[in-house]
Amino acid sequence: MTTSDRDQLIDMGFSPERMYGEERIFMKETLKGYVTKNAGLQPAMDWLISHADDDLDETLGGSSSGTAIASGSGTNNAEQEEGEIKAGEETAQSLKCDDCQRLFRDAKAKIKAQIEQDKRDRAAKREASRKAIEKVAAEEAEAAAEAAKAPKPSKEYTEARLQFRQTSGPSITHTFQATDTLQTVYDFVAEQIFEPFQLITTYPRKVLDGDDREKTLKELDLCPSNVLMVSK
Repeated sequence: MTTSDRDQLIDMGFSPERMYGEERIFMKETLKGYVTKNAGLQPAMDWLISHADDDLDETLGGSSSGTAIASGSGTNNAEQEEGEIKAGEETAQSLKCDDCQRLFRDAKAKIKAQIEQDKRDRAAKREASRKAIEKVAAEEAEAAAEAAKAPKPSKEYTEARLQFRQTSGPSITHTFQATDTLQTVYDFVAEQIFEPFQLITTYPRKVLDGDDREKTLKELDLCPSNVLMVSK
């Protein structure tokens, strides 16, 4: 391969470090004989494109001097995208990214870097979306737990529907106001039964009499309905 061939490849955007260094590539028999078989520019360009990501030292059996070159200033550091170059390394084929303002050796490198950046952006959006969904779910679960702990407001009943069961005789049902006293209930039952009696709740079993007669049906927990036994 001639010097003009190398110059053309460099002008097309291929890194000079992959073209020559310490007389190890192209300028001796390594790449000419092993890779291109002295066929000229086109085979060399095809080979460089197909081995753009290869380590030339390893591929061509390079020496320690070649390793030094590969690890030198011409190699991208961990923070650079593949194909990214520094200021001062531009060639006729170099391109500048309008978004990130970074330099790339050619269109292929720029497009590849943009694809990788798009992948990272999409991954970041997916992660942000996942975290947002998890946050909303956690907030909803917390709100539900708080709502379950909150005491439920007791319903205000205005009436008490009472059923009176006798040991003998039919049952009697009547609706009273929640503010009526137990004495009002006794008076009603007395009109139906003409003998002494007591009113008893079934569960829990309790005799309603004495001081209870001054309490309202709401205070005695007889709303909205209840069953009272009439004990004679």
